Amino acid sequence: MNMTYFRQTIIFQAFAMTLALVVLAGCDAFGSDDEDDPDAAGSVLVANQGNFGDANGSVTSYDPQTDEASEAVPARQLGSIIQGALADGGRYYAVANTAGRLNVYGSQTLDGLGQSRVLGSNPRYVAVANGETAYVTNQKFTAPSNVLLLDVADAGSITVEDSVEVGYTPEDIALTEERAYTPLGGFGDTTLVAALDRAGREVIENIQIDCYARFAFTDDEGEVLLPCNDAGGNGEVVVLDGESGNERARLSLPGSVTSLRGGTQAASYAPGSEELYVVLSEHRIARIDTDGTGSENSLGETLSIGGSDPIGAVGYDAAAGNLYVGRASAESPFTQRGSVTIHSRDGSQVGRFEAGNAPAHISFVQE
Repeated sequence: MNMTYFRQTIIFQAFAMTLALVVLAGCDAFGSDDEDDPDAAGSVLVANQGNFGDANGSVTSYDPQTDEASEAVPARQLGSIIQGALADGGRYYAVANTAGRLNVYGSQTLDGLGQSRVLGSNPRYVAVANGETAYVTNQKFTAPSNVLLLDVADAGSITVEDSVEVGYTPEDIALTEERAYTPLGGFGDTTLVAALDRAGREVIENIQIDCYARFAFTDDEGEVLLPCNDAGGNGEVVVLDGESGNERARLSLPGSVTSLRGGTQAASYAPGSEELYVVLSEHRIARIDTDGTGSENSLGETLSIGGSDPIGAVGYDAAAGNLYVGRASAESPFTQRGSVTIHSRDGSQVGRFEAGNAPAHISFVQE
């Protein structure tokens, strides 16, 4: 046997094995093979509230790869303002507030899949469990407000399964494994949050949080996050244990929680980075790290967002590291087209696209 050739072969094989291990380790270190890493958004959907008297809400679709935006759901088709919106399980749910219904679309194509009958005078926000049951908050002004439970398994044949009376003015709604939480602070009405038993379909308790909340989010640890303002206008985030409803922590914010009036989005949760983004006064956005429980939740950087156009929506694409900010027209917020500015993680603007009247809710759809 040629010993020189043999030694060269052994050395080459050892080198190849070492190189393979380095490559695999590198893939893991940079996250390319990590199943838990979030996928970058294939499209960004912007629900434009529209003007109340004109019933001209619409949906803009933006492709980050091509940097192109289009009107995916035109105002003439919807015939309503949009209050709340949700991308979930291959569907896009839009709460057509002034039309009193829930519209369902395919999240990739925005083709209409179905819509509910008229639900009430003022449906607000929606959460969906397993693509089967939609929880829609509904404000009433001549009778107690309620949360409607809709069977949406077949989007072409949506039916109302049940109604849970909550009173006051429910706004957003967040789901945990056994409960649903809805703030009752619409229009500064109360500092209460209703906790519903999902199985029993009844209110368990009204939780006093001593600040006025409109939005609610469930984080990856099952806690409920409630951005709010106290009686003096000071911003806070109240953290509740999702299972019991007990308060776990309270974070002070460096400003008031605020966004363009109406059905706009003052906060959003980014599951890919486990962060809550909250719109503050003076064109700022607070980043809250929720990768922990209770007091482990912490206030991170507060970003200054330039420009004079009022902020109406916020959303963070964790995989791409881009923050999307809905901006209404400073001259006429509800009757002129707005835009969405795109920012890097430090708040620097890196892009922009045109949207409809009063951009009010930002959702991300994976390819």
